[in-house]
Amino acid sequence: MGESIQPNMDGQGWATYHLIQNLSKIKNIDLTVIGDGYLNKIDIKTKKLIHKKKKTTVDKILYFDILKKVNAEKYDIIHSPVNYGLPYFWFVNALKVKTIHDATGFEVKCNYSLVHKMQLKSQFELFGNRIDKIATVSNTSKNEIVKHFHFQPEKIQVIYNGVCKEFRVIEKEVCKKILNKYNIKKPFIFHISKASSVKNIDGIIKAFQKIKNKVNCDLVIGGAWKGHTTERIISAGYIPFKDLPYLYSGSEIFVFPSFHEGFGLPILEAMACGTPVITSNVYATKEIASDAAICLNPYDNNEIAEAMLNLLNDKNRKEELIKKGLKRIQQFTWEKCAKKYIELYKNLLDTQKKSDEQR
Repeated sequence: MGESIQPNMDGQGWATYHLIQNLSKIKNIDLTVIGDGYLNKIDIKTKKLIHKKKKTTVDKILYFDILKKVNAEKYDIIHSPVNYGLPYFWFVNALKVKTIHDATGFEVKCNYSLVHKMQLKSQFELFGNRIDKIATVSNTSKNEIVKHFHFQPEKIQVIYNGVCKEFRVIEKEVCKKILNKYNIKKPFIFHISKASSVKNIDGIIKAFQKIKNKVNCDLVIGGAWKGHTTERIISAGYIPFKDLPYLYSGSEIFVFPSFHEGFGLPILEAMACGTPVITSNVYATKEIASDAAICLNPYDNNEIAEAMLNLLNDKNRKEELIKKGLKRIQQFTWEKCAKKYIELYKNLLDTQKKSDEQR
């Protein structure tokens, strides 16, 4: 299912895109991607099953039309790679794999609405028994899924996300042309996120304000943050995928002190671009970053400020983190991720075959 592949994708959308892209390169599997017309605009070379985004009839509102098409194809497995599954997913006549990325709204307070949380939990309470296998992106997320959604641990397999090859070290001089598009003229500290409250952007800004008169650095915030560019703080807005490696590589530090993450892909993207990372010592960020980043208390703005100031002034520590980061990211590739999913699919089919033979 590729409905999350849309313009201006969030993290789960990009994870879906890269997973499908790498699955499509594996021989001996028959892969079809289901989604709306936007799929025709992307470069994934596999079969596509398109349904119209506009829902004007009862059949389309309830996705009966696409359910009929999917069941007519008689797939072995249907995989929904995002937290939410569109209604038809639960009623397809095939083995069902669900990727649940995290349980953020249940684990920490955030600006996720009550309706959002009720929708997420209710789909698992109503239809969770229809899922044959759950994949998730970290051991942290696995523990949260067991805790909040009450699935059995043995039903859940951890498969790490990967880092795209587009994220690589780019010399700062080469980055300048792209940085000029965002009016970035000075050395800068970088943050990017979808700007939910768990991303701790207020904490980043408060920490930067404590040190801004001590450093020759600006703070650049990319993504969905609604703040405005002010003196020393630049709102870059949505950054296209093709520009992101230049922003990461061009920055002095990437700062990502989230209160909660199920994975934390930007941490690895920054590392792949040779940028030292400051992140949180809680939840999945600590698991993913390991010892290749400075991990700290995200609730302590003084600690964040001190870490930024010290790292800007300590060339040796920066070089140490860069080397560790480049080594760390070798464990996270989309090729490995796709192969793990193929193993999951095959094991699921083998289990079903054995079960059928015993009947």
